[in-house]
Amino acid sequence: MSHVSRFVLSIALAAALFLSACDGGGSPPPANFAIQARTNPVSPSAGTFEVHVTGTGFSPGGQVSVTYTSVPNRSGVQQGSQQATVLGDGTFVYGETFNCTTHDPTNLGTVLVGAHDLNTGHVALKNIPSNDWICPS
Repeated sequence: MSHVSRFVLSIALAAALFLSACDGGGSPPPANFAIQARTNPVSPSAGTFEVHVTGTGFSPGGQVSVTYTSVPNRSGVQQGSQQATVLGDGTFVYGETFNCTTHDPTNLGTVLVGAHDLNTGHVALKNIPSNDWICPS
């Protein structure tokens, strides 16, 4: 899938996630409702890395479901391996380890990380580069 196609798919999925989070009668998310996401190499020669997601403005004491869209060589939305628990101040920290998914360098693009507040239905999104999902030569 080309970079442009992956980008368009990411935008379409982001819009769908956003619209699904709008129930028409709910309150809008807090002004500080957001996530940050990044990757951190664990064993670059083996193609192993971690994804770290932090969030603010989520429901204190609630749960967050993390998803990944446009992962190279994977179709659809990939569910995170666990849920994160939100602290009393509305923040959460989430991390999980991945292995690379493709040897094809043309699969470079972005991965859309989503964090779904299970109490409110609100979804925060962040794009991260897909470089770490490309296996070393």
